[in-house]
Amino acid sequence: MKVLFLIPDFPVDPANIKGGVHSSLVNLLQEFRGVDAEVLVITYTKSVTVPAIVQMSTNVKVIYYPKRYSSFPFIPSLLAAGRDLKEAIRSFAPDIVHFQMGGIFLLFRYFIDPSIPVVLTIHGMSKMELKDAKGWKKRSQLFLHNQVSKITIPDNLIHLSESSRQLSGFTEAKNLAIIPNPVSPVFFQIDSCHFNPGKLLYLGAINPRKNLILLLNALAELRSLGCLYELTIVGDYQEETYRKEVESVVSSLRLEDSISFLGWQSQKKILDIIREIAILVMPSEQENMPMAALEVMASGKPVIATKVGGIPEIIDDGSTGFLFEKGDGKALVEILKNLYHNPGMIIKAGKAAKEKMEESYKAERIASRLLQYYQDVLKNESGQ
Repeated sequence: MKVLFLIPDFPVDPANIKGGVHSSLVNLLQEFRGVDAEVLVITYTKSVTVPAIVQMSTNVKVIYYPKRYSSFPFIPSLLAAGRDLKEAIRSFAPDIVHFQMGGIFLLFRYFIDPSIPVVLTIHGMSKMELKDAKGWKKRSQLFLHNQVSKITIPDNLIHLSESSRQLSGFTEAKNLAIIPNPVSPVFFQIDSCHFNPGKLLYLGAINPRKNLILLLNALAELRSLGCLYELTIVGDYQEETYRKEVESVVSSLRLEDSISFLGWQSQKKILDIIREIAILVMPSEQENMPMAALEVMASGKPVIATKVGGIPEIIDDGSTGFLFEKGDGKALVEILKNLYHNPGMIIKAGKAAKEKMEESYKAERIASRLLQYYQDVLKNESGQ
């Protein structure tokens, strides 16, 4: 079987991946090594000015093309990028093409031979993001993304969670499957017995949707109750205005001595950080299937998160982690206060979390399910 993956902005150095869809794909590609399949990844990125080829393993190759389709004029640059894709497809002759991004990126469907089955994994929830988006530029981008997706959506869809299927607006397809993100084996190898019960972690992009400020307010209240937590924040700001807002909150609450802002870190550094912390906190307003939660749970550490998106499908409240309603700062304070005085609950929940990840989210299991899905699609397309 020959599989072609299409994804924008795939990093030239996979060690510097910033989580999310790229991390998920790298985990899959690592498991595809040695399987009976030939894999080609095509990506468009501003990191190269001329096409470049990287052989990840004997059966997995990545072609990096300069990202021209985002320039102006749009149509000529899209056509130029499409010609590169058509030539690569002609040379590789894939049995199946798998898009890892929708929206505008799905316009590349029109450069693919209609006889080749096309699959799309829906990673984000742009329909939900549009409701909460602020600013005309962000709203217009998400609106365009949604409209193009409606026109270009393929017959073969993969959702990461049942919640994604329900909320995306794309609930039906000729071949539909729910296959979650895979977790790299390196996270399962972390010694979960070694941690500081007073250390928390925030891991991910820093933007209003992730609602870091809710956690900061909770830390201040916990300090007044004698619960002296330390918070490590790993991630980059996506909006300058939000950076200023967060810094203002930290200053007004006098949390400077309790918080470490590390910016984004390599996977190796993140593994070291996870070894030391006790709990990951995700106060997000909206999520799908967050890689950060999966990876921390695989390491044997519990997650406290909001009941949004696919998170309740990952976390069994009170067993493999702890859930609270989005925006409910009092509930978050209560959970953290309880764990501060009962650290044994952290160990118990972390152990249960790791067991759940081992059962259903290991990369090798997900890769096997994906290959079976491809076979089912090809069988259905051929009418067998």
